[in-house]
Amino acid sequence: MPLPHLSYLVRPSLACTFNLCVGLALLFLTGISQSAAFNSASLLPSATTPNQTSFTLPSQLNAQYSFVGQYGPFPLSGTGQLTWSTRAGAANSNFAAYDARLEIGALLYKSVLNSQGVVTPTGVHPRRTEEKVSGKKAVVISTDTSNGSVSISGRQGIQPYDANAQDLLTVIAQLGTYVQNLPQWRNAGTQQTFSVYRPGGLKRWRFQSQGVQTVMFNGVAVPTIYVVEQAESAALTQDEKHHLWLDPNRHGFPIKLRKVKQDGDFIELTIKEWREAP
Repeated sequence: MPLPHLSYLVRPSLACTFNLCVGLALLFLTGISQSAAFNSASLLPSATTPNQTSFTLPSQLNAQYSFVGQYGPFPLSGTGQLTWSTRAGAANSNFAAYDARLEIGALLYKSVLNSQGVVTPTGVHPRRTEEKVSGKKAVVISTDTSNGSVSISGRQGIQPYDANAQDLLTVIAQLGTYVQNLPQWRNAGTQQTFSVYRPGGLKRWRFQSQGVQTVMFNGVAVPTIYVVEQAESAALTQDEKHHLWLDPNRHGFPIKLRKVKQDGDFIELTIKEWREAP
């Protein structure tokens, strides 16, 4: 199914930083101004009609998460921070630009994911992604839309090009643009398959709605769209699965995330603070 064409509203600035323990880092990356408190009366926005498909992104966002998990025999706990910024694009561009950063750190370990790209009427589109892990060479994924080419450092030859492909950060933001305004995502069974650029090449990730679920925050039940990554076909096995609880009232960003590996290792992050520029 092709990506829907969305007329978008962007409030310029999002940046990402996670400070967790080594176990979380290994699990997660293998493979502002005014404070906005959670609204105790938070409700799903009223459903839009199928042809009314505008979406918003925050100008500046700083989201803090608490974290628990399991890595082999070791229980994990920590905190996380997510930030993203959107700004006006180049003088010769009609599109806004975004900068995103995801940093996972511990005492002797650090991994960083940087993503830059544009926001168009069809959503978020990465143009340059860099993944860096302590002790390893950085991997840079660059997309050139002028000639329809993709390069991944450390990989030889021509990489498959997909104009709508996402990276590890933007696939979540792109899902968020859907749940904000497409009412079918409130119904279990609605799904979308994405092309996602990873250091190992172009992957196919299929996400399916499980319907509306609530997530508790400070004793308040927050309605979310619960989305699960599924194997692309029944014949394929999954060594890991991503679970996302996306809040349409917060630009479709996740207020809870869980990654579960086939061996039982997992990480789970739950929102504890949301700060957004007006």
